[in-house]
Amino acid sequence: MLVKLKLLWAKVSTWLFSIATIVVFPLLPLGIEAKKNAYHIKEENMLLTTAVLSVAFFVTSEGNFCRAAYVLLFLYSICWEFGIDAAAGEPMKTTIENTYTGWMTANSAFVALTATLMIHSIERFNWHVVLNRRFPDWLEKG
Repeated sequence: MLVKLKLLWAKVSTWLFSIATIVVFPLLPLGIEAKKNAYHIKEENMLLTTAVLSVAFFVTSEGNFCRAAYVLLFLYSICWEFGIDAAAGEPMKTTIENTYTGWMTANSAFVALTATLMIHSIERFNWHVVLNRRFPDWLEKG
């Protein structure tokens, strides 16, 4: 039983290490921005981070569901950044924000970034805990 717990802990710690390096470190610029601006991050910076991380995670992804999700999140973040403000204008934005989906719409950049990070964390859990892959990949002996 103790051996199984040690093996499980080794897998989970590998997963946590991969999350820290692949998911958390790229968010450091947003953390610095938040600290400098009284914990406020501009929506366009979150959308740009979502777009960049979606593309980066798409390249390393192995599952079709995750690939499709990354493409959709990339398109969503780009379209939201360049589309809703120009096309909708302020009256429509105000109407959208006052509906029951107003919180998600008002915080769409945060929702998209969180979705990107959650999908990649789940994918990494599958790699490192379920499939028992090492991290970083170059540690694998051919």
